Amino acid sequence: MQANIRGTLISIAAPVFLADIDHARARLRLHVRQGVDTAEVRARAQAALDQAGQPVEVVIRAHHLGNLAYPRSLEHWLDRFQLGEVIHDPTMIVARARALLAAAKACRDAMGLQALGVFFDPSRRTLFVQTRTSKSGPVSSTREWVRRIVDEAWAVDADVATTSVSSMTVQVVGKLPKGDLVPVDARSASIMRRLGNGIRRWLAPIALVLAATAAGPVAAKVDGRHSPAAGSRATTSLGILSGLSVFGDGQRQHGPDIFVSSALNSFFGSARGQGVKVAQSTIRRADIPDVNTADGNPGS
Repeated sequence: MQANIRGTLISIAAPVFLADIDHARARLRLHVRQGVDTAEVRARAQAALDQAGQPVEVVIRAHHLGNLAYPRSLEHWLDRFQLGEVIHDPTMIVARARALLAAAKACRDAMGLQALGVFFDPSRRTLFVQTRTSKSGPVSSTREWVRRIVDEAWAVDADVATTSVSSMTVQVVGKLPKGDLVPVDARSASIMRRLGNGIRRWLAPIALVLAATAAGPVAAKVDGRHSPAAGSRATTSLGILSGLSVFGDGQRQHGPDIFVSSALNSFFGSARGQGVKVAQSTIRRADIPDVNTADGNPGS
């Protein structure tokens, strides 16, 4: 990773998928996948900061793929990171999750009880805003209103504009479609049990996630929409990550997401025995529990 830390460009040869700074504690947190040698990454990152004269403590947080790919909601997911200032987000997954959450909260604030829930379909890259409607469904004025609310929410933050999240489809519905939907805000997650199998699929046992491989295509686009590729296990293992990442932007229609799968696997992959390149040396991956190396608290 490369990041500007307090005016100094620091390079650390490690598969860091997210880095943030807690300025109050002068603490740099590097987020990596479980299995990376966290002690080695921390030592090299701390050495780089010390050499640059930066009085910043390095903390490594290792995350299990299953916990990242299948969140209870995006709001719960973001809360797990306890983020400070984000300085490294190469996949843009965190930036886009934050943008979707901002849109959901804006809809809640503007629409009140009319907004029932806000959900994201990663395979179609579509934000669904479920509203109270008549038997005829949402009227065009409501759709325009919601789109305006979402656009304004995304326009407030300049960083959001750079994530291309505004290119995602926004749909207003009275009834949610079937599919792999994930609640955006915590309030939407609270009604999950009443919404049927399309939502519950995100609660698949972790064993199923661990059994899946990240090989093969993630998804194929059909008629402008994303649909899971037949027999693809990458969709199962990568979950929502493929739908939020920048790697899937501008894909060709009908083209398999082999690039998406490969790129995300470099940050989040869980294949045992795979070497990880850290500062020009190859190390063997090991089973390391999620841990905050600074204070011993569980990572997330």
